[in-house]
Amino acid sequence: MITSGNANNYFVKAILFLSPIPDAAVKRSFTNQLIINQKQKNMQQQTQNGSVTVENTVPSTATFTLTLSKLLQGASPVIANAKCEFTYIWDFTKNMGLAHLISIDNCAVNITLHPLGIAGTLDFMSDIPPTNYVINGQRVVLNRIILDINLANNARSGAIMFNNDGSVIEATDNFDAASTARFTK
Repeated sequence: MITSGNANNYFVKAILFLSPIPDAAVKRSFTNQLIINQKQKNMQQQTQNGSVTVENTVPSTATFTLTLSKLLQGASPVIANAKCEFTYIWDFTKNMGLAHLISIDNCAVNITLHPLGIAGTLDFMSDIPPTNYVINGQRVVLNRIILDINLANNARSGAIMFNNDGSVIEATDNFDAASTARFTK
């Protein structure tokens, strides 16, 4: 049943799936955003009803450094203990934002990371093809970058897949190894 409270969602879904949008990734992004919006509305309603108490400790914007000290895949790291500077901005009222990998070991890379729409976290992933960069005078290929921020405790983790074939994955110590499935999508 369509009510005034959810009419916009149905309208957006109808436009999204009936309109010829050429890029499947765009459709996925819109769909993920709709899911996030609905989950957050449900959470707000539960909180207002007193059934759930959620305290958000995550700031709407931050810049910070994560060290990739764990080798998840591959024989040896491409960049041992890579120091990755990230930044993000997130509008919690609109559930919209972006993140960026600014640099690796103080070498600028400026890669945009897009939200994934996973409940309970701010998860971001790059959408670049394998791309050459020079880090500390060494040519490396960055394949995919992930940044995770836990909304409950502001824990931050990240990982980078290196090489054209993705043969090396380096991550922070607290990165969930089960999350490596996202690298294959």
